Amino acid sequence: MTEITLPGTIDTVEESAIVSCTSLTDVYYPKTRVGAERITFGMGNNILTGTTWHFETVVVPDLSRFKILLMDA
Repeated sequence: MTEITLPGTIDTVEESAIVSCTSLTDVYYPKTRVGAERITFGMGNNILTGTTWHFETVVVPDLSRFKILLMDA
């Protein structure tokens, strides 16, 4: 396994829960970095420190094709 997705509702990763995932490279977390910092990690989950974390992204639509009309007040 090279990647995992943690649910946004997780608040604790139990001791040695991910210890056998030695090829883990990416962790996906559907909330912000601040939310991830609130997760308590039990001993033996050191593999998580060497992975790339992917957090919630905000997609801004490309509005360039729309005309923006300013209305007089």
